Amino acid sequence: MIDRTTQMNSFVFHYTATIAMTS
Repeated sequence: MIDRTTQMNSFVFHYTATIAMTS
């Protein structure tokens, strides 16, 4: 089961990782 906090953390991690790779 994935709760809201975990889902947000996963989204933030993916977002920052994408930014880090592109810059």
